[in-house]
Amino acid sequence: MSDQELEIERQKLDLERDKWSSELKLRQSELEHKRQELRHRRWTHPLALGLFAAAFGLIGNAVVAFLDGYFERETASVQAQAARDLSERESEFARELERQEAQSARVLETIRTGDPDTAAENLEFMLAIGLYDDEDGLLQAFLDQRQVGEGPALPASDGSPIGRTVFRGEEVRFIRDPSAAFPELVEFLDDWEARNIVEVYVPQLDGIEGGAAGRVLFNRVGTEQLLSAFEEVEARGLIDRITRWCGSYIPRTVRGSTARLSNHAFGTAFDINCAENWLGTQTPAVGEPGSVLELVPVFEAHGFEWGGNYRMPDPMHFQLADPAPP
Repeated sequence: MSDQELEIERQKLDLERDKWSSELKLRQSELEHKRQELRHRRWTHPLALGLFAAAFGLIGNAVVAFLDGYFERETASVQAQAARDLSERESEFARELERQEAQSARVLETIRTGDPDTAAENLEFMLAIGLYDDEDGLLQAFLDQRQVGEGPALPASDGSPIGRTVFRGEEVRFIRDPSAAFPELVEFLDDWEARNIVEVYVPQLDGIEGGAAGRVLFNRVGTEQLLSAFEEVEARGLIDRITRWCGSYIPRTVRGSTARLSNHAFGTAFDINCAENWLGTQTPAVGEPGSVLELVPVFEAHGFEWGGNYRMPDPMHFQLADPAPP
């Protein structure tokens, strides 16, 4: 074969090789296109779309359920806090009203002397020991500027008037003897004491100083609250925080008054740890002898309010804020 013929054959082979090379590239391109098309169809196939929709639906339902639960809990928490705030404001208002009523009664009894000068001396004394509030200083200014023989004075008491008050819708009548060693003591009429005051055995007080072997006097409407409160005190391991029982039922008027009855007179209050918790003081810190701070939330949970929250603190004192209904 001549050189010319060889050259022609070589050119043919080169053309054929180029042809197959182009064909191979074309096939490879078609194959890649098919792959991409299959990949796209896999995610756009109705079945795949259906599965995705179902999955997103389940996730959406779970998210909605979670958010519903979260907002429901938040709403309940806000409502509970609002109820607590309202209850605290109502209790604070009731305490302030009681304080103002007590102060008004003390003022009236203080000037019930029949003599302006004696009444003024009584007012000075009550201001000095902190039983009167005089934040604006008007009472002190009046006393400083008062002339002898001037000032308010009510007629002196006739000795033993019949007092009247109301407890749980019932009128309560009582008398007192101002000449007695303890002139604040009263005597109930109409068998009120026999019908309302009962002896209660509080086993947690047995052995505590002043606890009368656990037998105390209390109003029958509050005995269940009293017993359940002391049971919880014991269950929480706090009974040793009570170092002394200082009394419950004492038929007397409030301090500084001869007309307004104390909650002790109704048998709905009690005092504990009196040596460390005198009127006008703060209870000791937690861990110190006589502290009642750990006991306060327990008694409050059973319907008692704490005297340590009063404007004139009385930290030994607990009284029923809401006795059982009639």
